[in-house]
Amino acid sequence: MNLWNKKIIAGMALIAVTLASGIILIAVSQATYPLVVQDAWTSSDAGGPPQTEFPVGSLVFLNEELFYPETYYGDGAATINFLYAVTISDPNNTPVIVSVGAGFIDPGQIVVVSAGGSIPFGSMTGTYTASGMVMNGFPSQMGPDWELYAEPVDVTFTVTS
Repeated sequence: MNLWNKKIIAGMALIAVTLASGIILIAVSQATYPLVVQDAWTSSDAGGPPQTEFPVGSLVFLNEELFYPETYYGDGAATINFLYAVTISDPNNTPVIVSVGAGFIDPGQIVVVSAGGSIPFGSMTGTYTASGMVMNGFPSQMGPDWELYAEPVDVTFTVTS
């Protein structure tokens, strides 16, 4: 009897197989995710055209175009419900915006997800980073079943006075 388990840890897939003889085989490979990030950009409105410069006080959204290949789960493919989290950090890597949203995607579908907020007045100028993650839920709620559904992304942009 072969028992196998796959877990994504730090961007790598750890696969353990227990054979009938009791031997455990472990393999590490590059992580694969059910969703593919085809594009990521910042904009001044959800799903809007790409923009890389924003004045302090303006709205900033991180947008990700996600694709769900029909072949990832084979014939068992089903709708994926996901949580989308965005953190926008200033040049000192201090978060100034944290935003979450939820959505779903069907096999073969492409969707654009967006989350963000307003750069607070008085914030420093410079290069900011918008980081996005698509996952199956909050780690605190999912526990050991928590997993990423897509490769995390970082997009930089400039904040001006």
